[in-house]
Amino acid sequence: YTATVSFVRDHDEASHVRRRAAKKPTISYGAYSTFRWQLVDFPTFYLQGISGEDSAFVDSDAVERRMWALMVDGWTRAHIGPVRVELEVAYAHLELGDASLLPGVSLAPIRGDQLGVAAEVEVEVARRRVFVELGVAVASGDPAPGLGVAPPVGQTASQPGDLDGPQFDLAGDDRIDNFRFHPNFQVDQIFWRRIVGAVSDAFILRPQLRFVPNPAFSLEVSGTASFALQNASTPGGSSVIGGEVDVVARWTPVPGFEARLQGGLFLPGAGLGNVAGTITPKPAGLARTVLAVLF
Repeated sequence: YTATVSFVRDHDEASHVRRRAAKKPTISYGAYSTFRWQLVDFPTFYLQGISGEDSAFVDSDAVERRMWALMVDGWTRAHIGPVRVELEVAYAHLELGDASLLPGVSLAPIRGDQLGVAAEVEVEVARRRVFVELGVAVASGDPAPGLGVAPPVGQTASQPGDLDGPQFDLAGDDRIDNFRFHPNFQVDQIFWRRIVGAVSDAFILRPQLRFVPNPAFSLEVSGTASFALQNASTPGGSSVIGGEVDVVARWTPVPGFEARLQGGLFLPGAGLGNVAGTITPKPAGLARTVLAVLF
């Protein structure tokens, strides 16, 4: 079951332009809260895969899950003259009364507290031409090995040296505290976006310079410095994950069509070595062309 409440007060770009011309600040805001609970589960249904979709289940197949989770999210954005400030904070709490997948077998409860924060400050240095931005993101971590974004299928526990893996262990680790940003929260082009898949267990600094010589063309240069909040989460046991430099040239000659040239270079830090010190991470690069029809 799920119960959700949300509200938002937003202003589009046209409203922002009009209010700025009138020397008025523009403030947008919103909040989201969802509460989910599940009393009983039938794990046999999904453990069998597709073959179990037409199966019939009886009371003896049930597991008393006793799960509930609460998530709250708040967002605000303010345009004040040439300055844009944006902030979003999300918090989630989980209580899983029984993590068992076998009817008749009970396991210890699993709990979690997760926090994610994202903030941006942008200054329009030259009107509609040059923009300087600083972004900060924080995603709470879990001391279990691995970042905990997309654990390999079939892996039941993490080991030191893993880049990813489950953040709980039924043998003694009953907490899942790493916050995972949605994959659409993109701070770079290589490490978080394509190697890991999403931001988790990290503190990130992201400066960016954007040059817009005309409405149809823009050039962006950004840098991303990434640090783990839990040293044990990285393969090398160090908080320094690495740094990345990205460049994007964007051309939009007509509405609905966009061409992009993208390039990036990721330089790994000590956190991406291995605990034995026998593997040295290597830089990763990316270059691609995108032709897109937007609708």
